Amino acid sequence: MSTTFKRLSPKLLTLVTAIAAPSLHAALVTLPNSAATTEGSSVLATAVQTTPRTLQLQVAASQLGGIPVGSVLESISFRQDGGGSAAPAGSYSYSQYKITLAEAANSIASMSMTFADNMVDPVSVFDGPLTIAASSYPGGTTPNPWGAAITFETPYTYQGGDLVVLISHPASSAGTAVDLDAVGEASTEYRSIRNQTTFDAATAGITDNVFTVFRVGFTAAAVPEPMETAVLTGVGLLGFLGWRRARR
Repeated sequence: MSTTFKRLSPKLLTLVTAIAAPSLHAALVTLPNSAATTEGSSVLATAVQTTPRTLQLQVAASQLGGIPVGSVLESISFRQDGGGSAAPAGSYSYSQYKITLAEAANSIASMSMTFADNMVDPVSVFDGPLTIAASSYPGGTTPNPWGAAITFETPYTYQGGDLVVLISHPASSAGTAVDLDAVGEASTEYRSIRNQTTFDAATAGITDNVFTVFRVGFTAAAVPEPMETAVLTGVGLLGFLGWRRARR
């Protein structure tokens, strides 16, 4: 390999290095996609409720087209239901807040009421104290701007297919929960189930059409453009010819 690069001109070597290095970019995607710029038709505080809750969300691969396979998911955020003033009025905290991401074990229509049975290769991405700061969820518009993102302690690599998100928390220190934007229509592309009384619950007690709108922050390796692919092919051919000459 060293002989090959010795036979490449410095300019060509620079080009090889620039193209071969992964081009990373940060991006955001709203789920479901239809809620990106449109207020949802419902409301659900479960993810940041002040009493114990366990919530599981499943999103179809068709909603995740903006996240290339292999992307690293790094954060999640929610937004307050439309209108109103910034919330909460006062901060409140959880001693432990848990988020787990996984591949889906079942289709959306066949989700089990046992949370664990819906997940393949689950990864705990956040497990620790969390504070919902006063006024951290903006208000005044429809839809509202996004609240403060929860940055994952352990990033999650998206493997393709449906994505499952499991969120659970005990009672908060105090305060009034933020009403989060949600969609309330039945869909084949997203679904949620939840336990309304228990932290770290094993099973859900409620399944309906109310799905919390959320946004995922991720970093993806850029897909090479056709011109880049052509250049890489040419570079590979030059390298091969240089290797052959070196062996003569």
